[in-house]
Amino acid sequence: MPRLLHLGNRTAIYIEDTAFAGGGEGDIYRIIKPANYSHYVVKLYKPAKRTAERAQKIAHLIANPPFSLDMPQQPLAWAREVVYENGDFAGLVMPAVQGIKLEMLCQPKLPANLGKEWQRLVLGQPEAMTLRLTLCYNIALAVLQVHHLNKYALIDLKADNMLVQPNGIVALIDTDSLAVFADEQLRFAAPVVTPDFAPPEYYRGANPSKFSTAYAWDNFSLAVLFYRILCGIHPYTGTCAPPFDHLNDLSSKIAQGLFVQGKYRPQYTVAPPPHTNFEQLPPDIRRLFLRCFDNGHQEPKHRPQPDEWHRVLLTHLAQLPFDYPLPSKLISIPIPTPTALICPSSEALDRLFAESVMWKTRISNPNNTNTYLARRDNLERQYRQSIAQLYAHQTEQLRREAKAMREAVSIFKQRILALDRQSARAYQIQMAEEQRISIELSDQLTRLELPAQRYRETQVKTAEMPFKQQISPFAQQLISIEEQEKSAVAALEALHMPKLAANERAMAALLNKHTRRLTIESNKQLRKIATERKKLQKQAQKALEQCSKTWLCDYVWQEMNHYLIANYAHSIFGGTVAQPRDMTLLLARYGIATAADFVSITPAGGIKVRATGKTLKVPGLGGKRGSSLLHWQRRIKDSLTVQIQQYGAQYAPTAAIQQQYDKLLQQLDMQTQSIQLQTERAKQDIERDIQVQKQKILTQKQQIRKQIEQKLAILRDNFRTRRQPIITQIAAIKQQCLQATISLRETLEKLERDAAQQRRQLTQQTEKQKQNRTLQYELLRQKAAKAEAEQWQQTINTIQQQTAQTLAQYAQQAEIEWQSIAQKLRALQREWHNQSHIYYR
Repeated sequence: MPRLLHLGNRTAIYIEDTAFAGGGEGDIYRIIKPANYSHYVVKLYKPAKRTAERAQKIAHLIANPPFSLDMPQQPLAWAREVVYENGDFAGLVMPAVQGIKLEMLCQPKLPANLGKEWQRLVLGQPEAMTLRLTLCYNIALAVLQVHHLNKYALIDLKADNMLVQPNGIVALIDTDSLAVFADEQLRFAAPVVTPDFAPPEYYRGANPSKFSTAYAWDNFSLAVLFYRILCGIHPYTGTCAPPFDHLNDLSSKIAQGLFVQGKYRPQYTVAPPPHTNFEQLPPDIRRLFLRCFDNGHQEPKHRPQPDEWHRVLLTHLAQLPFDYPLPSKLISIPIPTPTALICPSSEALDRLFAESVMWKTRISNPNNTNTYLARRDNLERQYRQSIAQLYAHQTEQLRREAKAMREAVSIFKQRILALDRQSARAYQIQMAEEQRISIELSDQLTRLELPAQRYRETQVKTAEMPFKQQISPFAQQLISIEEQEKSAVAALEALHMPKLAANERAMAALLNKHTRRLTIESNKQLRKIATERKKLQKQAQKALEQCSKTWLCDYVWQEMNHYLIANYAHSIFGGTVAQPRDMTLLLARYGIATAADFVSITPAGGIKVRATGKTLKVPGLGGKRGSSLLHWQRRIKDSLTVQIQQYGAQYAPTAAIQQQYDKLLQQLDMQTQSIQLQTERAKQDIERDIQVQKQKILTQKQQIRKQIEQKLAILRDNFRTRRQPIITQIAAIKQQCLQATISLRETLEKLERDAAQQRRQLTQQTEKQKQNRTLQYELLRQKAAKAEAEQWQQTINTIQQQTAQTLAQYAQQAEIEWQSIAQKLRALQREWHNQSHIYYR
């Protein structure tokens, strides 16, 4: 049943009981009533998210939208009303947005369930790249709409939070999760972050609590989103070589700055094929990606902002998202440089000081020389200070002029963007007006067609009605005859079809009976041979292993006969010279002279002779000497075993055994071939027999079909004979109707011609009206652009005039000061010359 909620003004609204969409924070419901809210939806937060801070944030968003809420096409699903349930804060009302999630277009291939209208966007299609660039342009414009107030940052900017329509119109949803700033201070934080779209500083512990950090955050996410749209893959997807081979997820690669197309490209051993789409992009767009992911990895300020994406993308679109040029494309004003430095001429004063330097050489012994020189130096110092002060004033004024120009440029850009937005809104209003005119035209055309329709209904159809009544019984007879014909044909086919089906079943059964039985018997024999083959192969492997093992053991013992105990006695028994020799002779008496003569030695000194198998007690061979002798023998045995396994295994007598089993396996192969050959011959014989029987069945089938066709032809001829008089009678009645209504039809045709002519005239007038409106709009827009350009030029001229006047004042003051110094200097010079003249007299 519907669910009751209330708005802040106590208006009751009813929503559906079941949500049609949802997320981690809440669910989306359609509004059932009142009717004026049918274009809106309600987002209800989950109980844990219904906090007082969230309620304050929603109220702030409603009071401070980043755009005019009267815009026909809104790029953001912005909050409109606060929703309450049982008196408590529960969620918000926002516009219903149509489209699919942008995530579906960010894959290498589009999902199969998308309609034909989306196939133009498949990567590789002729216009796909232009359409995707247009899509990126619309997204940049939407993000710019959020940023331009310097109050909001999206933070969780990703493809899942955007809906797109086939015409490229984009809307950002989930806008209640953005970050809110006041005076560049965080007021409400963004609660959600998606790691695959988060910038590198997120993995270094930073959070978007600062104004600059939040905007740089959005700039990174926007570039990731554009790369996915244009290339169909994440910019950090791939397999890296050491030392980055352990980085298996996108988050760790973002943290390291491993952009596939950037400076770390050689580190990627595998870059999936969709990355090749990057080479198809325009060079300036590729440079923006490199700036963001390479230069912007450590320096977020280098990442392109939405307005830069907006300008660059605009230059690569075959046509704008709207079918008209923006005012910013009409305004082309070069930004002037600061005014050139103005410095009054001081060459005469410089020459005066240059001449005064010679004063010291004119008089060999003047009176009060130091006093006059000090006064002259003081004047020269005042002159230099005046020059330095003038240049300082000029530099400061030029700096002010440059700052004013930068501020003017910034204001101009903002005003141009505002003019673009106003132009877009005006264009949309114009489109709505044209749509209204089209609707009015449709209504007028409908009214034009009414007289002809009314005449047709009241005059023509009234005159035709008696003839239609005469035709009606004949038409019913025709329908009855056609139904009888269909029934007769169906009965005839039902009578003969079982025979045809029986023939088909007989043919299938015949083929299945013989071939299946033969195949089953053949497969049974082949499986038996295969089982015997596996058994024989196991036996052969076991026999070969046993042969190799026996041969290896015998060969080792044979080789051990070459190792005489006498040659190794000192290393075995140690002690004095006599002891090893005596022990060797003693062992030789018992038949033990080589390493191959004994098998084992007990701890008590009993030695087992290999030739007889008896255990003998050799005097003097105690436990220690016996252990040394046995250890020597085992070392030799192990060494020989390894050597023979490495180099002599090929000499083992396994060839005869292998040859024996190969013969047995060859016999099994011959049996298999024989069975297969017999089976093929039997199948050929069966097929020949079946072909004969099949031909008989086909002949019967053709005879049955021929009988059916003959009977059907007779049946249709009978019904055609019954139908023909009725058709003739209906044609005669129609002819009478045509003769009786010929004058009425002429009048109707005249009415329709008049209506068509008026329709053409009205359509032409409407098109002319639309063209006049469009032309008027273009003139107004160009006039606005021209006025903006003139105001811009006037602002720059004012700044330059103010700078020139200020510099002229500084120069005039400096000239007056320099003239005063020059007069004092000349007076001092005359005084000096007078005194020096008296001195020489």
